[in-house]
Amino acid sequence: MTTFRAYSRKATKKDCKRLAKVMRESDKKEVMASHGHTPYEALMNGFLHGDYTTSICYKGEVVGMCGVASLDDLAGSPWLLGSQQLVTNPRVTITFIRAATHWVERNLRKYPMLLNYVHAENAVALRWLTHLGFTFIRKVKFSNEPFYEFVRIK
Repeated sequence: MTTFRAYSRKATKKDCKRLAKVMRESDKKEVMASHGHTPYEALMNGFLHGDYTTSICYKGEVVGMCGVASLDDLAGSPWLLGSQQLVTNPRVTITFIRAATHWVERNLRKYPMLLNYVHAENAVALRWLTHLGFTFIRKVKFSNEPFYEFVRIK
């Protein structure tokens, strides 16, 4: 019996197209409300403007992408967009949970402050950010939708 493991690698432009087709509905809603972007536009923006964009893969399929965009020398803006598999497939979720803490710590060495916004109704992302040690500092609105600003300081 073959066991498949989730893994991560450097993202490609092709990954943006592939993930855009299967992006979670809550992530689609978030990128449209926050920036007016389609899933593909949001992924390409992260890919083109991030320091290093990572694709999370399982059985040859892209199930998530993440990265950090530089805001200045002290602050970076982390982001993550994914498919349902990222949150419902235990093999993917467990691998991702284990790697994410190290990913955040590594990025805090480069940027002493990580901050961004998350849709207030994106329950999975809110739990995930809390697990990673982020603090929600204020509620704001984008396109008349509720968001929380989150931050983690080294």
